[in-house]
Amino acid sequence: MGRVDAGVQHRDLTARIVEAKDFTGGGSAQDGHGHGTHVASTIAGSGAASDGLRKGVAPGAKLRVGKVLNDRGAGYVSEIIAGMEWAAHSGAKVINMSLGGNPTDGTDPMSQALNDLTASTGALFVVAAGNSGADYTVGAPGAATAALTVGAVDRDDQLADFSSRGPRLGNNGLKPEITAPGVGIVAARSAGTSMGTPVGDAYTAASGTSMAAPHVAGAAAILAQEHPDWPAGKLKDALVSTTKATAGLTVFEQGAGRVDVPRALTQRVYGSATVDFNRVVPGAGPVERTVTYTNGTGVPQTLRLAIELRKLDSGADEPDGVSVVGDGEVTVPAGGSVAVPLRADPEKVDRGLYGGWLVATGADGVTVRTAVGFTVGRRLHAVTIRALDMAGERGAAAVMLHGEDPESDVMGDLYWDWKVYVEEGPYLVNALIEHGGPLHDQLTVVTDPELMIDRDLTLVLDPRKGVPVRIETPKPTEQRGGHTVYEHRVFGNGRQVDHGVMTFGNIQQLNVTPTRQVSQGEFEFASRWQLTAPMVDARISGLSGPQRINLLGQSPAPAGRRKLPLVWGGTGTPGELTRARGAAVVLTANPDVSEHDQVAAAAEAGAAAVVMVRPADFNAWTIWRPDGDRLPIPAMVMANDDGQPVISAARTGRETLDLTLTVNSPYLYDVFQVSQGRVPERIVHTVTAENTAEVTASYGDTGGLDWANEQRFGWRPWQEYSWFDSQRLVRTGTTRQEFVSAGDNWWQHRVLHKLSGQWGGGLAGGLTDQPRRYTADDRETETWYAPIVRPAVPAVGGAPIPTRTGDTLDLRVAEFVDADGHYGLAGSGEEADAVEALLSRDGRPVADLSGGWAPVSTTAAAARYRLDLTTGRSSEDWRWATRTETAWEFTSARPAGDGAQPLPLLQVDYQVPADLRGEVSGKGGHQLGLALRQPTGVPAPKGTSLRVEVSFDSGATWRSVPVHGDGTRYTALVPAGKGAVSLRVHAADRAGNVVDQTVIDAYGLR
Repeated sequence: MGRVDAGVQHRDLTARIVEAKDFTGGGSAQDGHGHGTHVASTIAGSGAASDGLRKGVAPGAKLRVGKVLNDRGAGYVSEIIAGMEWAAHSGAKVINMSLGGNPTDGTDPMSQALNDLTASTGALFVVAAGNSGADYTVGAPGAATAALTVGAVDRDDQLADFSSRGPRLGNNGLKPEITAPGVGIVAARSAGTSMGTPVGDAYTAASGTSMAAPHVAGAAAILAQEHPDWPAGKLKDALVSTTKATAGLTVFEQGAGRVDVPRALTQRVYGSATVDFNRVVPGAGPVERTVTYTNGTGVPQTLRLAIELRKLDSGADEPDGVSVVGDGEVTVPAGGSVAVPLRADPEKVDRGLYGGWLVATGADGVTVRTAVGFTVGRRLHAVTIRALDMAGERGAAAVMLHGEDPESDVMGDLYWDWKVYVEEGPYLVNALIEHGGPLHDQLTVVTDPELMIDRDLTLVLDPRKGVPVRIETPKPTEQRGGHTVYEHRVFGNGRQVDHGVMTFGNIQQLNVTPTRQVSQGEFEFASRWQLTAPMVDARISGLSGPQRINLLGQSPAPAGRRKLPLVWGGTGTPGELTRARGAAVVLTANPDVSEHDQVAAAAEAGAAAVVMVRPADFNAWTIWRPDGDRLPIPAMVMANDDGQPVISAARTGRETLDLTLTVNSPYLYDVFQVSQGRVPERIVHTVTAENTAEVTASYGDTGGLDWANEQRFGWRPWQEYSWFDSQRLVRTGTTRQEFVSAGDNWWQHRVLHKLSGQWGGGLAGGLTDQPRRYTADDRETETWYAPIVRPAVPAVGGAPIPTRTGDTLDLRVAEFVDADGHYGLAGSGEEADAVEALLSRDGRPVADLSGGWAPVSTTAAAARYRLDLTTGRSSEDWRWATRTETAWEFTSARPAGDGAQPLPLLQVDYQVPADLRGEVSGKGGHQLGLALRQPTGVPAPKGTSLRVEVSFDSGATWRSVPVHGDGTRYTALVPAGKGAVSLRVHAADRAGNVVDQTVIDAYGLR
């Protein structure tokens, strides 16, 4: 399918393998990855660098270390599974995996491999739960049933806010089973690494479930030494059932509780780690599971059994949901085991998710805890899903069914009838079917926001019922990039499902099936459009309308309209190109020659342009870029079916090609088409002045190639951020009319002053504005990279502001801010800017923030502060403001209250009468506007003074210039000169706030 799917990330660390042999000797771990040593030392560190102060949980453990992720902490599933196999077959009893991928239901390849390896080798895999900090986020392979999955707690046994919680995605399985310390864990630090917070020369402090898992792995190693014949299941049971629980945490947050090594070793009475009933359905009768208690002592143990069960969505106790079969007491003989049945009865409780513990208590403080989970669901029905093609025959589709509960969701690629079993209730159906011309040039979204499943049924996905989504604009347009489609659904029970799909550029038409109005909850269908002037406007005499033709990636694109004879050139051999001179030549593919070589041959024969008709199994999607080697003449491509009439026209030798190429569109439409409550029978979104804002956007040329990338991120109110918007090209030094959908859509514009290194994905670096909404009355003008670009606190609301909270200073200042207040951070995206930031208090250094902005602790008393910020740019893409030096001085004391208070860093804004190349006429001099202000939240400056100096030799010599004005607005008279204007400004106010700012080559003179 031509769509973008989310990839799986495997995050955190390399795999750590603990071998339960010879626990008296010292162990070590070196794998070339700093975090590897952290984990290994948490398990078995000897503490040699700290004179024995810092040791791992099992300091005598023997380690084997397998590196399965690269130095950035990423790797392939196959590599991780290979490491798991190597570890399990090496004889290791315990295998620590401080890594994880996306949440799954435990049937993913890594989780299945873990289950299989545990069964075949008896090795216990201890796996980090993940650091997503939300329900249903336990990742693979921690989702595996056989894994001992570990959450993180702090020193007070409270759950870390980042610790991933259960239940397991898709089936509400009981995960994690156990917790361990994972906040601020001090462990060995490899030389040259910087992860965490360094503690001395050899250690660092880090947080994460990746640091909690080694605690449990070390505990398992100690237990395995005590019981070398125990397989994984017994080790897991003993560790989990002897934990210490934390009041107020659910079983899906902490499992049975925090690992308790002394109790696991000394109690010698254990129980099953978990009892997972999974899904039980009313009407099917009670379901039974078994808990096994084992007594490793020399005397019988009598245990009193009590169920602690809670409904997760309400927190209410539900003692009748699960019960012990029997009288609630059991005697376990010395050295023996006893099985105790538990019964879950769905008729006694409401539908929902339940969790808790079976707690067994005995003499001398014996406590055994077994984690319990089950879900009371609705009846299941068989749904047979069938996709059709445009001829009504069996077809293919990508299918998603979302129900009122996550465990009811179904998704997958469909190539034949697919039978699934889902709970009864309403469902959102979303299916993607590609069809049409070569390689599917149409996409139909088959949807139903309220499919009621109350019986066995067959769901037929029929793209023939789709209607086109039409966007009508006042000027001719084409979609730039792929199509993006969103569906938002809130069910009657409050569950929200938000879904988005982005297609590649080969899709030429988007369709969707009409639906009924939803009877409960909310529904929205939306599509996102980025429309510009057609890059290729090609009209052929004898054929009606413009032709669907794309410009090849390295084609030149001369401006203006051209009318060329259209001739047939076959595959581009010399004998076929005899009529090429001065004409547009139509070619077909030659399997032995590349398209570029065919274009070169046509150019050599004197052709003015080439139109290439591609083979039937090859689409005509292209990505034009202005950089790189260029073809000798304009070259375009067509899909095979679209090209057949063009070939026929060219063969006659009598037709002409009327051609206009527009690679830098003078206008742009950023459009959200939105249908609320239902998909109507006809979808036509017409762009009008009543539903659209107009922005006149100018893009400054900062040097280098005269092209830049920009992106207007758009998102609906139910989204937290933009999904799937595309980067776009714009020629610098030009102005474009941009029409933006008004209303409740959110927008944020970002512009990188040069070409980015990729054509798709989110644009990083450059300058941005604040997220905002537009009204239809908005008619705005903005200029990007207008001089002077310098460090500043932007005046726009929501931008970073230096603040003080108590005795903590947060001094973040945007290093690059243009005259319109667009701002960016140094070193973000593809930039490599030099930055030095130093803070002093009463003349003494306090902090070096050159490596990145960070909170700074200070004293309560009033003190005089100075922040020095220096920036430097060396790229050929940056012509002006290549170096800046800014110093702010201010007085600050501990403020009243607990909130953040803005700091009085006096700001200078500049108004330069420059063109879009950042240049001013150097003849006769010019006026420079300057305005003084304070960051948002600080009173306006009073009693101000301003001094301005200029340099025409990049700061080698300076001269003062006349300044007029008072209050907050001034004008400096810059004399005539050549080259560039460098500025040195000193400003102060009555409160003692001072700013000195130097900008080398701030703007140019022409």
